[in-house]
This record gives sequence, structure tokens and C-alpha cells, in this order.
Amino acid sequence: MTEQLKHKLWCLSGHLYVDHVHLSNTLTMAIGDLGLRLGTIDLGTEDSGRRLVNVWGPMIPASKYVIIIWKTTECGNFEADFILT
Repeated sequence: MTEQLKHKLWCLSGHLYVDHVHLSNTLTMAIGDLGLRLGTIDLGTEDSGRRLVNVWGPMIPASKYVIIIWKTTECGNFEADFILT
């Protein structure tokens, strides 16, 4: 399951997201597709930043964390990367 999660996060990384809500919803749906749950995502209103969000579920032996790193592009979109720790 961890490898599937890593692959899913890799597929989401490097893409542009319209806003914080779109970024959060996309990540939540991707995690949910694997039968996992995601902790609260609070990206605030910053143009760039880094957050740590927990991921858990029956197929993961111990809690894992997703690091979300985002920045605002020249066009006003958010470019994000996701890393599993």
C-alpha cells in the first residue's frame, strides 16, 4: 500500500492547481481512492509554504505523513509537490 501511495503522490506532484481548495480536494480524493484517510489540510493564505498532514488507514501499519510543498506561479496558480514520510 505504501508503494501505491508513493506513486499516487508522485503523479500529483508538479501539477498546477487553481487554488488552495482545488489542491486540498485533489489530494483528499487521491488518498481516498486508496481507502485511506487524510488529516486536516490547512494551507492558510500563504503564496508558498510547507505543511505536514497525517495519512492513516487499515492497510498502513503505522501513521504516515505527507509533506505538501507549494508555491504560487506567475499566473497565480499553485504548483505543488507531495512527499511521503
